[in-house]
Amino acid sequence: MVRRLTIPVIAFGIGAQAPARGSLELSENTKAVMRAMSERCVTMGVRGAYTADVLWSLGIRNVRVIGCPTLFRRRDPDLRITLPPLDEVRRVAFTLRREVGSDYAQDVKRYLTLQREEILALNARFDLTVMTQGETEEKAVLLGTPEQRAEAMDKLGQQGWFDGPEDPLRKVYEERLFYSDVTAEYDAIVRRQQFVLGYRLHGNLMALANGVPSVYFTYDSRTAEFVETFKIPSFDVFAGKPFDLESYWDQALFEKFNRAYHAGYREMRTFLDENGLAHRLGAEPARQPVRHAA
Repeated sequence: MVRRLTIPVIAFGIGAQAPARGSLELSENTKAVMRAMSERCVTMGVRGAYTADVLWSLGIRNVRVIGCPTLFRRRDPDLRITLPPLDEVRRVAFTLRREVGSDYAQDVKRYLTLQREEILALNARFDLTVMTQGETEEKAVLLGTPEQRAEAMDKLGQQGWFDGPEDPLRKVYEERLFYSDVTAEYDAIVRRQQFVLGYRLHGNLMALANGVPSVYFTYDSRTAEFVETFKIPSFDVFAGKPFDLESYWDQALFEKFNRAYHAGYREMRTFLDENGLAHRLGAEPARQPVRHAA
């Protein structure tokens, strides 16, 4: 189908997902589609350097690293993250990603156990919101009938997510969950937070896009590539160390993101311009020349 097209084919933020074990293997169909797309645009937008290298190995040279368009949804070239004093932080959100497989996470038990532990630790310390996106049971707990909610809670217990009938995580689910089908409501919920952290790439990204500090829990090549591209503070789920929030409460870490965002905004705008796409990413204000006294 792509080869029959005579119109441009523009790729936004292509990402190569490496398996948890072994090397990345692409099918011949995937390679053919990538090459056909590259022939029908000025540049292909990719998530980061790893994906650019994968496409380079296929002979595709016209790539530009743009990350993910979600990061620029506020269209603010001067966006920056400024940490408040930690002792003033009350409202915190955790981005949940309970659904996982061994193809993504090298140790599923560690992946889930750490997530549970951090939700409970944050709930004991802050006014916590647990943000969900794709989890079926969590949607039922929030939006279902009383019978559907009860069935979902039972299923979470059977799956081992709840540690018995007295597990304090049950109360978190009854009082602290958030889910919506409306993207603007995610913007609204993150803007009410002082800090967002967790496993969801786009959940954390929505926070950063709205100027809210965020720390990623990385567990696969997809999230690792993204945080490296934009220098986002991150915690490796499989590093074998406990998560220590205080060690991430460092403005210098977020200044690296601020600089990377500033450069990334220009790259995204250049990508749109060179591919002839109309957009609303305004230019940065002109810099005033420095005048020296005579």
